[in-house]
Amino acid sequence: MNTVLVEKDALDLAAELVGNNKVVAFPTETVFGLGVKFGSKEALDALYQIKKRDKGKAISMMISKPEDIEKYAYVNENAKKIIKAFMPGMITIILKKSHILINILQPHLIQSELEYLMINLFYHY
Repeated sequence: MNTVLVEKDALDLAAELVGNNKVVAFPTETVFGLGVKFGSKEALDALYQIKKRDKGKAISMMISKPEDIEKYAYVNENAKKIIKAFMPGMITIILKKSHILINILQPHLIQSELEYLMINLFYHY
């Protein structure tokens, strides 16, 4: 595995790496996160390997806008209140996956077998 340092003003390189199914690290409010291309088995496998994480455990999904949460998960009234009060921010919300997300995830991805999804929505720097 090669490590490439990308300065803040070179985000095109990070986007290219993600587009090529590579894992990228980025700062958040609380920790450095690791990101991969959504739906890429190659990238997701690499992420599990790097984290030394059991494939039966979920990996959280980071999104850019609160309204996107409903694209991927069922959001009840209580969840909407939590999202409105605390997101974006230093919180991970766990919601039941929507059927749309289950259909998007290819059957060979372990994430497709899990009923719930962890979602993060961090501030943009």
